[in-house]
Amino acid sequence: MKIVISVVTVIVIAAVIVFFTTAQNNATPQISQGDFQALMASANKPLLLDVRTPKEFAEGHVPNAINISHDEMGKRFTELGADKSQEIVVYCRSGKRAAFAEAVLREAGFTNLKHLEGDMLGWQKAGLKTEI
Repeated sequence: MKIVISVVTVIVIAAVIVFFTTAQNNATPQISQGDFQALMASANKPLLLDVRTPKEFAEGHVPNAINISHDEMGKRFTELGADKSQEIVVYCRSGKRAAFAEAVLREAGFTNLKHLEGDMLGWQKAGLKTEI
């Protein structure tokens, strides 16, 4: 009985390690608001993707963003273009929907993703310009 418990314990610990290692490896790197603004002022502008709802987007968004709601990402990622190595910066209100959209994009083969640090709440808190 003790051997069975030990084997089960080892399996559970191994599964937890694999889960957290995989989750950590799939985490999208963040880009600070300042670095993002500098990048947008350069010649190599990334595609900025707001994955909030169309209603939220219409109420105000980061300038130059395009809107594809996170729950439509799997059906609409072709709108992002054929170059799956293009840089895409993703944000939502607070981060949860952006993480979901980033996972869908990675699964579709997009390789150059960044997550806007602070998302829309952070952008607004910093008093940065928005568009309607």
